[in-house]
Amino acid sequence: MSVEEEHQVKKRKYEEIDVDVPHPVEQVTVVDASQRMSKWPRMKTVMLKALGVEFEEVVPEPTVTKGEAVYVIAKAQHPFGDEVVCLVEKSRGQGYVLMPEKALAKIRGRAMVTAVGQQYSNWASMEEKMGIKVTPEFKARIGQVGLVLAKEPHPRDTEIQVVALQIAEGGVVLVKSRAIRELPVSIVEVTDPLARYTPWAKMAEALGIEEPKDPPTLAAGQAGIAVAEKKHFNEPDTIVVAVELLSGAGKVMLDKRGLKYVKY
Repeated sequence: MSVEEEHQVKKRKYEEIDVDVPHPVEQVTVVDASQRMSKWPRMKTVMLKALGVEFEEVVPEPTVTKGEAVYVIAKAQHPFGDEVVCLVEKSRGQGYVLMPEKALAKIRGRAMVTAVGQQYSNWASMEEKMGIKVTPEFKARIGQVGLVLAKEPHPRDTEIQVVALQIAEGGVVLVKSRAIRELPVSIVEVTDPLARYTPWAKMAEALGIEEPKDPPTLAAGQAGIAVAEKKHFNEPDTIVVAVELLSGAGKVMLDKRGLKYVKY
């Protein structure tokens, strides 16, 4: 095949791409930030055009971090491979990133670890089936809370479900369902970073959380889990919310009016 013929084949491949635009958009969490497809402007152009966005209008490509919540706004089959490519948008219009679907995960719930010794450390076939990658050598501790990324029945014991849990302080683990307690999930997005109350030892104690020694810097658009809330000690009309940041930076406290609640 000549160079010109090869060029025409590639051109047809791009012209035949069928872009799926989900309605509503899917909010997911990044499980592998290293798989960002940053050097593929042609694919990004094709997917943006399906959304009616001209490539020239797009802001510079942002970075993404593990545990960050992003929005899948378009999907398409890789024109030269087997994987699905997603165009994700960061919150508050911070830009678009191409990522393989396997580097993202829907949040299916939230759970607390209630027992140790119930973790699977080496199960490649289950990881592949779930589309996740376990963090090597990380052991979950009792009391740690994580996001449920996937569930599958145990192939040899029908009474057990295997759960993939993403814990902000350490990584992704596979555990038996009897070793966790599922919790309500309320995902929030920071809309006003100045609404923070951290550090505040007395309120942290009342909310039942431990503040990080070095309080993280907050930015608009950061996502987290609302783990508890209490009325302000001196301002009864103000609700203080404890938020566990999906970035893994720890827990912070904010005025509820500085947060936007997102349904999963």
